[in-house]
Amino acid sequence: SLTIDNKDSNHYLLQFGALSPLLGQTGYEGATDAQKSAYLTYVRTLLSLVGQSEADAAAQADALWAADAKLAAASYSNQELGDVDKTYNLYTMAQLKALFPNVDLDQMFQRTGLTQTNQILVMDPGCLQACAEFFDAAKTPNALELLKAYARLNLANGLGGLLNQEFTDASNAFNLAYFGQGVGPHRVLQAQGRGEGARQALRRH
Repeated sequence: SLTIDNKDSNHYLLQFGALSPLLGQTGYEGATDAQKSAYLTYVRTLLSLVGQSEADAAAQADALWAADAKLAAASYSNQELGDVDKTYNLYTMAQLKALFPNVDLDQMFQRTGLTQTNQILVMDPGCLQACAEFFDAAKTPNALELLKAYARLNLANGLGGLLNQEFTDASNAFNLAYFGQGVGPHRVLQAQGRGEGARQALRRH
């Protein structure tokens, strides 16, 4: 995606990222049993609503919690994400290809229609490095299945509310169980997860 250059507001930079934890950087370590249960219930519900069996949805929810927790642990804190110097990390395409050797970044870049550049902003290198391991079967068992689970969850969480009331009800039930308050469809999840993640993620959800 394109973003304004924080060190020169007259210019734009290409920004690259991948996955970010659904609950943001602070949502996993120290989560209570009740909060973790709320997350797992929500994810299982969404995956079931998009066609996964009950057993598969449960297994994928457990895998996604573990993966999200890993991303969160590797991510910058909220305070660090507000530090312009700390989040101003310019990568070359060669560096990104070295991180994601199994991803055709040339084809992905071509589809954006943007002019190729070797100044690509990565706001959270730790999160990106952790994410890169999910694209490497040698480092992440069942890597492809994990990525498919992420794709299902991100689509269901982002667009499910447009499909039917069940997605909205699941979102409200999660927000009430996790945060103790009920709000509109996906609002808290998007504010907590995407609001933080958007600063380092190539928007895909």
